[in-house]
Amino acid sequence: MTSIDTQSSYGNSLQAISAKIESSSERFYKDKEAFLKLLTVQLTNQDPTKPLETNELSQQLISMGAVEQQINTNKLLEELVAANQANKLDKATSYIGHEVELDCSEILVSPDKATKVVYNLTGEAVSNNVEIVDKAGNIIRTFKGDVAQGMHEFYWDGKDDKGKQVALGVYDVRVKAKNASGIDIYGNSKIKGIVKSVKLEDGHPIVVLNKGEEIEFNKITAVHANHHEDLKSYLNKMVEFNNSKIKWDGIQSSTVNLNFNKAEEIAFIKVLDKAGNVVRSKSERNIPAGIHQFIWDGKDNDGKIQPEGKYSVSVVGEFDKPIINVSNARGVVTGINTSSVNPTLTINEHLEIDPKDILSVVNSVNKQDNIEQLKAHINSLTKNSM
Repeated sequence: MTSIDTQSSYGNSLQAISAKIESSSERFYKDKEAFLKLLTVQLTNQDPTKPLETNELSQQLISMGAVEQQINTNKLLEELVAANQANKLDKATSYIGHEVELDCSEILVSPDKATKVVYNLTGEAVSNNVEIVDKAGNIIRTFKGDVAQGMHEFYWDGKDDKGKQVALGVYDVRVKAKNASGIDIYGNSKIKGIVKSVKLEDGHPIVVLNKGEEIEFNKITAVHANHHEDLKSYLNKMVEFNNSKIKWDGIQSSTVNLNFNKAEEIAFIKVLDKAGNVVRSKSERNIPAGIHQFIWDGKDNDGKIQPEGKYSVSVVGEFDKPIINVSNARGVVTGINTSSVNPTLTINEHLEIDPKDILSVVNSVNKQDNIEQLKAHINSLTKNSM
């Protein structure tokens, strides 16, 4: 459930400021009333031969008017600040349910307050150093960061590696991580998330993301439309989708379903990188017709883990004769997964695909047809795993 938390220190501080202004205003008007009474008595009882100096009287009246004007200005400023915060809160709450991108690569060191550092690892690492760098490029502080894939955060006390307090201002965050094979893991402070709620802290809106991260509203760099409702139109429909893509995240093995229309004596399954180079090949013999799963563990033919990224699969026979069109596959959309930043569609209750990979909608299917197709599909997968 989304929520808006308006109980914050900002509200308390604004009330305190208002109370001070109100107190000052009350004291001023009491003093002004006393001054005017005193002035009236003074004018009534002044010595006709030595009247009150006009300049002195004018200066006193001008001073009182200036103070009154300043108090009125403070009240107007207070109203403007409150209106500005309300506008920011309204804008922030309009992002609830939307995917946002945030840039947390710059952090601000403020007096008497720890600074939150947020970063993202795109893969599992064995070592990770998070560096705080000043604008001249000097490394001020180095932390041993988390090595798990995903978003992480910690608080910096504003001190350098020698324990000395650094100057107030803006600093940069650099993430340097490596996996078990010594390959650099891409780490950055640009994160994505779905806004679940909004709250105020010290007068500034804070967005709370789907995994609990709390980030300043002004760090949002992009907002994406909520397309979850559009995905519902695919439910219980047969779709044709691109099945040749493999997204290797450096951790979890990738699966591709291969549909052989007829039995084959031999087939060569190849994994290709973006440049079209074969990084892994595997031969299979006496393959019966039906759907078969090909699982790639992210390694090449020499057993070396490949860099994270997008790959493709091709299936050929002897002399590189194409056997099946891996790129196109069909299945029934049985579910929608919106728990992650990028929603996916579930095909035949087991395969997760990116909605962008859908090529066309073939037709709608009734529930019974769907069940029968699922049974046949699951049976074929059980028998024909490669």
